[in-house]
Amino acid sequence: MIIAEGKPIKEILAMIDGYDKIIVAGCKGCVTVCSAGGEKEVSILSSALRLARQTQGRSLEIKEVTLERQCDTEYLEPMREYADQYPAILSLACGAGIQFVAEKFRKHPVLPGVNTQFIGVTEEQGVWTERCQSCGNCMLDRTGGICVEQIQRLRKIEGVHGIHLMAIEWEDAVHTIVERAGLLPRPEAK
Repeated sequence: MIIAEGKPIKEILAMIDGYDKIIVAGCKGCVTVCSAGGEKEVSILSSALRLARQTQGRSLEIKEVTLERQCDTEYLEPMREYADQYPAILSLACGAGIQFVAEKFRKHPVLPGVNTQFIGVTEEQGVWTERCQSCGNCMLDRTGGICVEQIQRLRKIEGVHGIHLMAIEWEDAVHTIVERAGLLPRPEAK
């Protein structure tokens, strides 16, 4: 699942400053599950934007929509009926959805209302952890489900001096994981 989080309201207000009519488009896919861009978030954000504009003494007309997905053409087509009535689209989809909407609605600026964070899993309600970096070179079949790319990324974080591998029932994969993650040769103890 793609994990995203809503952009700060001040950033969104700055993006839409030149518009008095916008579409706020949510997505019923991943961003709904992570509470960043579903129907509820479209409604809350739209209300917040209207209130902010009212305090500025300016109006803002918003068309609220939540599409099945923004990454599939067939689900974008219904927006064609009303898109020309609005000069901009504020998308609460992941980065892929935002890019696809921009490609399909070239006459409209498509503004990102979320920041896509990572591909991850739900650990518990409201808690997601990264599991994939979309490296394009998946070898999980040889590493017991442990991502070598993540290990390499962790190594670059200042203060990280090691990792603990738990390859339960995949003990034979540990050498491959360590080798491909660039952890060999082991550093000398000081």
